[in-house]
Amino acid sequence: MLHDMHRKKEQQFLLFLTVDQRRLQRRLAKAGVTPGIGP
Repeated sequence: MLHDMHRKKEQQFLLFLTVDQRRLQRRLAKAGVTPGIGP
């Protein structure tokens, strides 16, 4: 059960990262900079 909780936290963290990246790209696009799609 503890392992399952840890995995869930990891997924939430990854989701947060992707959302943050998207937000950053949107902000850059608004500034007129087109960021290259990275890994």
